[in-house]
Amino acid sequence: MPRVYKSIIFIFILFFPPYLFAFTLFNKNLPEGAKFFVLIDTKDNEMAAYCCNIIKNSLKHAGLKILNPEASKKLVEDEIIKAKIEDKDPTVLFDIHKKYGVDFTLRGKLKIDTKPLFTNRHEGMALLSIWVVSNKDAQEIGHANSEKIGIPENPGPIRESCLAAKQAAVLKVSGEIIARMGLPGGFYDIEVSFPTLLNEYYLSKPHNVMAISFMPDGRELVIASGRTAYRFDIDTHKFIDTFRLPKKIKSISVSKSGRFIAFGQENGKISVLDLVTGHEYQYNKGDATIFAVCFSPKDDLLAAGDNNGYLYIWSLGNKRVISLKAHQKVKKPQLEGSQGIRALAFNWNGSFLYSAGADLKIKKWEPESGRLLSEFGQKTLGKNAIGYITSTTFNPEGNMAGIGLYNINIRPWGRFDRSFLFFHNISGKEFREIRPYAQERWTPHINAMSFYPISSRFVACGADNGALELWDVYTKRLIGQKRTSLSSIKALCFSPDGNKLAVAGEGGVTMWSLR
Repeated sequence: MPRVYKSIIFIFILFFPPYLFAFTLFNKNLPEGAKFFVLIDTKDNEMAAYCCNIIKNSLKHAGLKILNPEASKKLVEDEIIKAKIEDKDPTVLFDIHKKYGVDFTLRGKLKIDTKPLFTNRHEGMALLSIWVVSNKDAQEIGHANSEKIGIPENPGPIRESCLAAKQAAVLKVSGEIIARMGLPGGFYDIEVSFPTLLNEYYLSKPHNVMAISFMPDGRELVIASGRTAYRFDIDTHKFIDTFRLPKKIKSISVSKSGRFIAFGQENGKISVLDLVTGHEYQYNKGDATIFAVCFSPKDDLLAAGDNNGYLYIWSLGNKRVISLKAHQKVKKPQLEGSQGIRALAFNWNGSFLYSAGADLKIKKWEPESGRLLSEFGQKTLGKNAIGYITSTTFNPEGNMAGIGLYNINIRPWGRFDRSFLFFHNISGKEFREIRPYAQERWTPHINAMSFYPISSRFVACGADNGALELWDVYTKRLIGQKRTSLSSIKALCFSPDGNKLAVAGEGGVTMWSLR
């Protein structure tokens, strides 16, 4: 890294210490076309450029400008700027603004490494911190830290080569920071290649699976079939534990710590298992079916949604519960059994809760009070969003929603049924529309969706004919398609490190290895 870059970073640290507070840059009214100078400090110059490109692309698509490479080179070679840096003069920031028209400087510190594994593979390890400073008045605008990946509590991505492991780790922490800054980052990651999809093994029992979820370490899979839940060890291919619940299970959520597992069931039953103490907690909410459950990142709240459109938020500490009518029922015969709240997700720090309903609306809530903050719906999604929801999902950062729709068009010359995928960036107010399964003779229903955890740019979807597809949301390109051994796919999820994809439904569970 050039000496002037390191000196600028030293000036920032000396005069603007990294106070820890919520990143608020994009909640403020920035001048239109504000220009940014982006610096990423790390020992690996290749990874610094990789991370820098991801953040620059996201800034550009937020309507902001980036100092071009030619101007950046002039800045580095500017003798006056160099002299002020050597004298540790804080007015150097104002000079950068005046001379080069740069309004803000975004400085990042990236720690990147890999850990070799005994299987000749590598685990990526990364941590990214970002500070933004206004060059006009030398005031710090905000600061954000990603979570450290590559530790036992938060495993990093595992790849065949050291370089690929580093790239996957940088992509993950950069996407996390982008989400925390409120940037429309999900669509605008730099070009990456999706791993090859390889079938690994098939689990025929239990036969009819309704919901699945990986444990945080990625070594166990929680499987729900009927009234029974199983913990399955992926390495040994053996069942670890079995839980018998009061009613049929419809949804699963595993807490970030891996201590709690929540099961949404028929007849308003919600069961929470504490794997440390062995206790089971029961919640009963009438005769509704609980289609969605979700733990907050801090494991202090549990959100649940039923088929009547009611949202419940429990405080696990004091057992306080908030109950509110979140979504309306839609009077359509095709929606029988698919009403109410279809998906729930907290954002990265648990300050917001998002709900997606069969009424084609996605709402943003304040979980502590249950206050509605914002919503968007059918008009935002476009003219083809006139069918009924068959599946919904949110990305891990909680800033992008994926919606599967089945659109029935009746015309004088016949009936034309189509499935659509809609992806809405909640921060950027943009959406993508994709037509999957276009080559199928009969358009299937999209029953399950899941974002790739390393990059929200990629998504997997499963249909009621057993077909599995993987899409690049940004380019709207079909990356891969596989016909599974299942007669119908009802649930799918990626492992936290992105190396495995579990697909479940009528016929059991198929585990796919992505390399």
